[in-house]
Amino acid sequence: MHALKECFVGTVLAPGDDGFDSVSPALSPAGRPSFVARAATPSDVVEAIRIAREESVPISVRSGGHSRGQWTTTPGGFLLDLSGMNTIEVLGDRLVRLGTGAVWGDVARAL
Repeated sequence: MHALKECFVGTVLAPGDDGFDSVSPALSPAGRPSFVARAATPSDVVEAIRIAREESVPISVRSGGHSRGQWTTTPGGFLLDLSGMNTIEVLGDRLVRLGTGAVWGDVARAL
């Protein structure tokens, strides 16, 4: 997984790094990911998935919020965190464009 830290443009956090505990699922009985990759752009997402495939590392994806089913926990793999892509564009009376990291509270405020 060293390639992720070397090649990924977004932020990559590992256990012991400042901020890892705040973005890694801590209460899962399944365990914790080895890395959390925080994507800021679609290119970050593409690069993270490419590296995961090349390294044969399990990947899980978290949009903007939590995961009650703990589906964002991949012990030994990495978590792709999309919360940095929290964009909300109100484009008219009946059209809204949401980023992959948007959370309902922010959407409700924008609307």
